[in-house]
Amino acid sequence: MIEPILALLMQTHTCLAIALGAFVVLWVLLRILVRLHWVSLNVAQVFQLAVLILICEGIRTRMPMPVFLAPWLKALELALMAFFTVQVVVKLYIGKYLEHRRRVFVARIIRDLTTVLIVALFALLFLRLVLNVNMVAILTPSAILTVIIGLSMQDTIGNFIAGLIIQLEKPFDLNDWINIDGQRGQVREINWRYTKIETTEKIYMIIPNNKISTEKVINYSKPTPVVKEFINIGISYDVAPVKVKQAVMAILKANPHVIHKEENEVFLHEYSNSSIVYRIAYMIGDPGMHRAVRDEVYSAIWYQFKKHVIEIPYPIRTVIMKQPSAQADLSEPVRLLGSLPLFTGISPEGLEHLVRFGLTHTIAPGHVVVREQEPGDSMFFILDGDFNVMKDQRIATILHKGDFFGEMSLLTGEKRTAHVEAATRGTLLEIDRSAFKILIETEPAVLRQIEIIFGERCKANADLARNKADPEALKVSLFQRFKKRFGLA
Repeated sequence: MIEPILALLMQTHTCLAIALGAFVVLWVLLRILVRLHWVSLNVAQVFQLAVLILICEGIRTRMPMPVFLAPWLKALELALMAFFTVQVVVKLYIGKYLEHRRRVFVARIIRDLTTVLIVALFALLFLRLVLNVNMVAILTPSAILTVIIGLSMQDTIGNFIAGLIIQLEKPFDLNDWINIDGQRGQVREINWRYTKIETTEKIYMIIPNNKISTEKVINYSKPTPVVKEFINIGISYDVAPVKVKQAVMAILKANPHVIHKEENEVFLHEYSNSSIVYRIAYMIGDPGMHRAVRDEVYSAIWYQFKKHVIEIPYPIRTVIMKQPSAQADLSEPVRLLGSLPLFTGISPEGLEHLVRFGLTHTIAPGHVVVREQEPGDSMFFILDGDFNVMKDQRIATILHKGDFFGEMSLLTGEKRTAHVEAATRGTLLEIDRSAFKILIETEPAVLRQIEIIFGERCKANADLARNKADPEALKVSLFQRFKKRFGLA
């Protein structure tokens, strides 16, 4: 009785050894083909699984084996078939064929759901074919339990279904700029339960999918990323509307981030208690730039309105109980600026506007004004005191009253090229890009002086470096960068 059983086991072990040996040879051969890039790794895995399934089926049906081993071999075969189906459907068909070859985007939730359904199907087959479980006997008494679980998980199920609908209908994609419940942000993640949005304040919002399905969603990135922005501003009743519209349209026309300039609009919106409200509309090509462009437009409006004496009134109920302050004496700063080569030919009125729009700083000894390699958007004029220009922690030169620095950062956007700190107590006049832009618009002669300064700077740098670069070409390149930065290109 024992001898036939032992013979059967020996025969089974021999067959298994032969099958496993053949599979190892096949595995080595496929690895070589993968390394030679003749077949892809996914294709090799599918082929290996298919061979394993055939080996298991052959051993189970054609070779003698103990009775207790047959169900476990069937279970192994079902597991291999489940893995094989996932590889073929999810990895090859969806991943390789649809996404890479046909360029069809398939959401992650669809891939996950497909995988779950395949595994669930083979799990049911395992229960029925291997364990001989009567599925009707299991499903019938579990109806009440199913209802209880469904009620307790209705929010989770609702989020899952809503996430599935979002993935299928695709009202927005990853990296789209959207507005949900008054919050504007960029989509960073979409999964089966929630959608993650990064707001303009760099805060992540986790919004359940069923909430998104019931809220109004504004997509700024679809069908095109071109967005029309609106801002309101109140102007005094004493200012003619044509004057306001011309001033604002000039600002929008000069801003390099505003596109489709022919669609810019400035129209009278309403007569409020203390001002006439104008509505300004302009187009931008990147929804993520809306805050930066709005800041530029608002800042330019302040300078432009100061220049053209356009009043932005206080609320009519405000009572100002103070005497008007005396106008500051700007003759000395205007005289200093007028003596600089940069402002040759500029009228005193233009220089006075430049001084009035700038910021005056009183600097203590040792205070660092600018640091090397820092970004900058302004230049400085020394009204009083001495300032050290440091290179490699050594004093390269000393600037005195009437000198200026930081002009290349202002004019071209380059990073600071030196470290400047106060040697004595001094006074600086800081001019930013918006104030300098007003000067360019009112005093075109300054453009010629800027071009001359660029030429001198490029020639000096070429001589210092002793290279063969063409100073004239460098000057033209710098001047083009300057014109683009100030909306003159």
